Amino acid sequence: MHYELAKDFVVLTGKAYLEQLDSNITGDKITYLVKEQKMQAFSDKGKRVTTVLVPSQLQDKNKAPAEKKGN
Repeated sequence: MHYELAKDFVVLTGKAYLEQLDSNITGDKITYLVKEQKMQAFSDKGKRVTTVLVPSQLQDKNKAPAEKKGN
C-alpha cells in the first residue's frame, strides 16, 4: 500500500482488495482518491477486476437532495 498524504491518494498493489460495508472490489492494483471518493481498479493482462456492489448502498448515494420551489 502506498499513501500520499498531501494528495489524499492511496494505491493498493498485488492482490488488492477494498471493502466498504458489503461492497468490495478486487484487482491487481486499486487507486483511490480519498477526498473525491473516486476509485479505479486494474488487473494484469488476461486477468479480471471483480466488483460486488450492493444495490441499497448505490441507491442511498445516488439520491439527490429535494429541490426547493419558490413562489
